[in-house]
Amino acid sequence: MRRLKISVVVPAYNEESFLPECLNSILNQSLPRELYEVIVVDNASTDRTAVIAREKGVRVVWEGKKGYVWALKRGVREAKGEIIAITDADCRVPKDWLEKIYNSYKKDPQLDAVGGPFKFFDGNFFFRFIISFLVRYLIRDLTGANISFKKSSFKKIGGFDPKVNLGADSLLSLKFRRFGKIKIDRSNIVATSSRRYQKGLFSNFFLYAFNYLSLVLFWKPLFFDFPDIRLIPKKVEKEKPFLFWRLFKPAFAFVLAFFIFTTVFPSTVHSRKIIKNHLQNSQKIVALTFDDGPDPIITPKILAILKEKNIKATFFLIGRKVKDNPQLAYQAVEEGNVVGNHSFYHRFWSGAEEKKLMEKDFLLAQQEIEKATGKKPVLLRPPHGIASLWFLKKAKDYGFKVVFWDVEAKDWQKKTTAQKIVEEITRKTKPGAIILLHDGLDFKVGAQNKVVEALPQIIEELEKKGYSFVTVDQLLGVAPYFK
Repeated sequence: MRRLKISVVVPAYNEESFLPECLNSILNQSLPRELYEVIVVDNASTDRTAVIAREKGVRVVWEGKKGYVWALKRGVREAKGEIIAITDADCRVPKDWLEKIYNSYKKDPQLDAVGGPFKFFDGNFFFRFIISFLVRYLIRDLTGANISFKKSSFKKIGGFDPKVNLGADSLLSLKFRRFGKIKIDRSNIVATSSRRYQKGLFSNFFLYAFNYLSLVLFWKPLFFDFPDIRLIPKKVEKEKPFLFWRLFKPAFAFVLAFFIFTTVFPSTVHSRKIIKNHLQNSQKIVALTFDDGPDPIITPKILAILKEKNIKATFFLIGRKVKDNPQLAYQAVEEGNVVGNHSFYHRFWSGAEEKKLMEKDFLLAQQEIEKATGKKPVLLRPPHGIASLWFLKKAKDYGFKVVFWDVEAKDWQKKTTAQKIVEEITRKTKPGAIILLHDGLDFKVGAQNKVVEALPQIIEELEKKGYSFVTVDQLLGVAPYFK
């Protein structure tokens, strides 16, 4: 692999206090200086940010439209390197930061993006040690403080979305995870300031946590901007809040954090392939899965298409629908398809009462599926892809294999079309993928018909690309049913 040229982009707005240390660390790299350039994007600063950058001998470009995302877009546009590395102006990168990034791409030319964790260099013990430790081992996404990517790959996935300022780095990370190959190098740690959280721990936690959650689930932010902490707020005398409110705020923050890290985080970890939930496959094999059936109108059409194409799929069945349509569950198995458990009621569950959840939802569905098909599924898919830590453990105790998915086209959305479903599935599918479609969408017959219309095209397009179809148990190398 030929030597690479790296462009280091530092977006900066009124950063005269932090920028000198940041640039000193970037200019003092173990990677030869001729292999990288440094670009400071002056994002409409009113202080000495640009002057300081020029004094350090780095390239300065002006972006008059204030906003983190606009500074990033300008920096990438101005970069001459094949690889773009980004860090914040209040960061201090380690001496071998660029060398490790360089070597990662050199070792694996298939990589599209490389990132790493960060730690806090200021603040109290809580920030500098406890939070920094947790971030190092828990973070799974590319972050603006420590991110790099190939410029060619960046263009392929559409780059930064101008509609997303707060979380621009998070959305880019989600794109790279879905459409490319990324690496998180946990040994390459960037130090950053905890100033934002020192100015408002709870308010910023809510802001970032909810915004990130919205990006993960819907690919849309809840908030566009974040507060400008460089400005000194006017002192306003405020009456001290009631004791109840002072106690309620941290208690609420704790409960929210507990829910996110025990329920939402485990779900996104599995469903977004951050932790692989299936075997790595170099062969071009994929598994079609259908959720929320059986449906008396749609499921027979799906089964007919599969039979005509000589393809076997996996159906994750809802117990109450199996009870109403037992013959369809039986037909799916009789024709060589595999059935899995998708709960009895298809409700949202917190997972806190995992024993009750299992007994009243999943084991009840198991009974109905066995009654209709004579099979007791090993494969289990939680409703809506939500699974707490307790749920995952309890499912394992019962012997279930929890299955999420890798590729979906949001076929349940009212605005989607059959052609869009085909395009999304065929574009996102990679070897070893588990594809999610639906054959049972309550009160959305139009959406169901779109799936029926799209399915033959999906099969044909993937077969043209050399893919063959297997059931989920074959893909995972597990037994489909309990003996």
